[in-house]
Amino acid sequence: MPGIAPTKFNQGQETSDTIERQFTPEYVLKAVIEMPKKKRPFSAMASVFAMAKNHGDTVTQEVRHGMMEEGNVLAGGIDSEHATLSIGKIYASNGLTYDVEEYLIEAGQDWNAAYALALADVAAASATVTSYEPSGIINGRSNLAAYTGAFLPLPEEGGILNGFKAKSTLISASLSWHMVHTKYTTRSIDLDSRVGMLARHISDLGDVVADAKEGQLQAALQTVANTNRTISTSNPLTILPSQIDGLDVLTFEVMEQYALDLQDADVPMDTELIKGIDLQDTLTVSDAYIAYVNRAVLPTLTRMKGADGSTIAWIDKKHYAAGTELIDGEVGTVDGLPFRFVVVDNLQVERGAGEVVGSANDGANAATGASAYSTRDMGTDNTGATSRYDVYSMLVIGDDSFSVTGFGYNSTKAVHIAPKRDNHNDMTASVGGVVADWSFALLAYRPERVSKISFNIQRSGSPVVSA
Repeated sequence: MPGIAPTKFNQGQETSDTIERQFTPEYVLKAVIEMPKKKRPFSAMASVFAMAKNHGDTVTQEVRHGMMEEGNVLAGGIDSEHATLSIGKIYASNGLTYDVEEYLIEAGQDWNAAYALALADVAAASATVTSYEPSGIINGRSNLAAYTGAFLPLPEEGGILNGFKAKSTLISASLSWHMVHTKYTTRSIDLDSRVGMLARHISDLGDVVADAKEGQLQAALQTVANTNRTISTSNPLTILPSQIDGLDVLTFEVMEQYALDLQDADVPMDTELIKGIDLQDTLTVSDAYIAYVNRAVLPTLTRMKGADGSTIAWIDKKHYAAGTELIDGEVGTVDGLPFRFVVVDNLQVERGAGEVVGSANDGANAATGASAYSTRDMGTDNTGATSRYDVYSMLVIGDDSFSVTGFGYNSTKAVHIAPKRDNHNDMTASVGGVVADWSFALLAYRPERVSKISFNIQRSGSPVVSA
């Protein structure tokens, strides 16, 4: 008809007397783009067990200690379990004794900080520390023994020597219950042109449960972890998160010492991981500690200099992938160190938990402080006048170190609740839902095997400052 411009679709106006009215202005592709699922690295390390719902709100597990464990050996007639109390004392050259436990409250119950305070008082008294480290204990640390031989020789008169104890420890944790759900209407399902939307809701909620439990597990492990702080030029002693500045970066030397600390704590270098689904298959990582890091730490690792101070020590996974089975999320290793690094994109970062940038206690220069990661502290007046350094971590979890409830193939299922007529809420039976609930408790029965280093990082492209 003259004067009427034709439209793309006949949505009410006449464009041609040979074309019927059309109502659908779009063509929908049948293919659906799926967002990738998040990785769950810590769930793969969990020693799992079922927890009956009527057994209370506390989970307890017995841990048996072998007779050859250092705490069970009676070396030279001295009970090594109680002899460890001497480790908490500093014997100074002026005859004074400083009990580290007395400094715990002042240091916020942090043992490393309490030890630092005790050493400071030693220095204030113009004294030096007298070290005494006798050796000879069986399969244990040297400073627990009282005799240089492995076993005391039996005298002619006989006697009772070289005794062992047998003990076990009960480890307990509080059990908590959690629930997630989603609702739908029968009309939304009936009018949806997509097939199987109800099944999709059930599947998606199952993924939500698994991701939520992974987050709970990571947070619990971060809390349990025995933290080893880095050493810097401005803070020569082991330090707290609030003292970490732009100089406290991750270096080859720091990780080298960290590996020795892990070995001293008898953290196993063989780690068994759950592989696949339904907790059936396992993967054993041998002769290496699995180190979990945030992705922001990668530039620090890839630019790290090795033991010679000049050669880049980073080895990408592609160079050794053919000779081993890779861990999910593994990115590489550092030449000369027993670590295999796994990236966890959402690994906890303590934003603004470090030292105030530019303060008197900040040992970094202006350039280093500017290139370090920090978070602005808005303060009580919301002016944001200062910034604090961010604190990152390198988390190592030894094999057979913790148990956790709420994991397993049968605990990640979501349950469908069909619509039901109700005089008070839903008389037309229009609303249904999908729900999942689970229990959670972390039993860290070998907490010395859960450890981490905390540090600050420089922005990509900036030179790494050696600590």
